[in-house]
Amino acid sequence: MLFGRFVPIILALAVAGVLLAGAGAGRTPGGEDLVSLVGPFARFSARRATGRHRWSAALAPWRGTGLPPLFAGITLYDFDAERALGRSSGRVGLIADRADGSLSLVLRIHGEGFLLTDAAEKDARLAAFGDALASLAREESPVARVTWSQLVAPAPLDGHFAYLAQTSRAEAIASSYGDLLEGTARRAVSSEVLVTLTVAIGRARLGRGEMSDRFSSAIDRLLEEAELFSTMLARAGLFAVGPLPAGAIARALRDRLDPTARRHLERRGRSLSDLAGLVTPENGFPLSVEEHRRFIWTDGSVHRIFRVAEWPRLSVRADWLAGFLCEQDVARSLTVIYTPLGRRLARRQALAVATRVGASIDERELKGRRVGAEERRAQLAAEALDEELESGAEMELVAGLVDVTAESPDELDGQCERTCQSAANVGMELRSLDLRHAEALVAALPLGRVVPGRAR
Repeated sequence: MLFGRFVPIILALAVAGVLLAGAGAGRTPGGEDLVSLVGPFARFSARRATGRHRWSAALAPWRGTGLPPLFAGITLYDFDAERALGRSSGRVGLIADRADGSLSLVLRIHGEGFLLTDAAEKDARLAAFGDALASLAREESPVARVTWSQLVAPAPLDGHFAYLAQTSRAEAIASSYGDLLEGTARRAVSSEVLVTLTVAIGRARLGRGEMSDRFSSAIDRLLEEAELFSTMLARAGLFAVGPLPAGAIARALRDRLDPTARRHLERRGRSLSDLAGLVTPENGFPLSVEEHRRFIWTDGSVHRIFRVAEWPRLSVRADWLAGFLCEQDVARSLTVIYTPLGRRLARRQALAVATRVGASIDERELKGRRVGAEERRAQLAAEALDEELESGAEMELVAGLVDVTAESPDELDGQCERTCQSAANVGMELRSLDLRHAEALVAALPLGRVVPGRAR
């Protein structure tokens, strides 16, 4: 009789076990493992149940200017490097993140003529870029990660049209200028590349005298690493501007969080100085955020973030990404996060990968199952990685994020289809980060954050 009371519980546990086993072997239509979505689903459901998936700034001035929970722990401010450290950098915009105890700064990168050079020159520049990244993977480097983010969006010409409407020039000149703008507006694209260097405060070596505290040492090391990295990039034909002040970083956040605001900003200020003054660290973050399963709203724009699930497996040319980076009519950003590893940690990582791949192949052979092309490629890749590390190469972990932005969910669907097709054309496979768009959006911004935010 006592056993009969526990029969329903035993059956329920058995059913739960079967469901978990099925989930472990199952995949979503997008190719994600079901088990990997258990945690994100639980966190997303908890936010929906408690109403924390929706946030808006308080309009009353006495309520303060708090940030959305996604950005909790982040402080953006200007630092006078000349007065505090004796450096000639002037005002430097710093991003302090209490979530993981890190400091970041942002550089604006530009290059000229890469697509117009011959194949040998392209390969040489790409190799020099690899050397610049490898220089950050040395054992004593405090750099925790490098975030490379390119924003591409249709260029608003509202400011030019407003100027044309107000000008008193001759009618023939105004008409010709208007025709030029009309023809340009259909093809005008703006592109901006920002690099965020992040150092871990705990890795900073203590100095002497006034530089004895770890926070000041971390700032000094961050500026030093930025100078060295800029020098290395110059050898690859890339030129760094910055570190950017806090206002410029805030403007970059505004452009990425709500590209629709760029038209309004251009109407209000036509010069670079005017535009820089319109956005400050206090208003660079969104005033409203609403999270959904398949996208996230920030002010007047809706975002869907993809991760790069597969990079090209075959050999590619140095300019293989050109078709994707030069996409028109779609507002989106490509963010690549590099995490440099020291040599000892890299060897441990490579050994773990080789062991896992070898165990998988041995298990298949033991059970008489076929070893497929995917397993053979993984084994060859593990062996090649071991050889490269043995010959002195540096190792970096790479993660790619693509943030597609539109003004409505319906428009977003079409833009995402174009983006996924454009990525497939160059050999990349994109997978939507459903249930995780909030965290992924923050990681795709030039803030240096890759962990969920929490105030401390």
